[in-house]
Amino acid sequence: MVLKYDKESMNKYEERLFNNLSRSAEALYKRETKSSSDIEKDYYRLKMAVDFICNMTDGYAKKLHDTLFN
Repeated sequence: MVLKYDKESMNKYEERLFNNLSRSAEALYKRETKSSSDIEKDYYRLKMAVDFICNMTDGYAKKLHDTLFN
């Protein structure tokens, strides 16, 4: 799925993505999904990814792409 929040099982690419999320987003995810099913957690992660992408400027998106893939 979009991102795991189990840092031990992340690969290098997932770790780079995770490090771009704010700590407040991480805390919110953990609080909101504490008693959620796996499907609800997947939905919440997808929603966070969409929100993150929608708030990007073109310049930031290019810079992030260069950071992640170089």
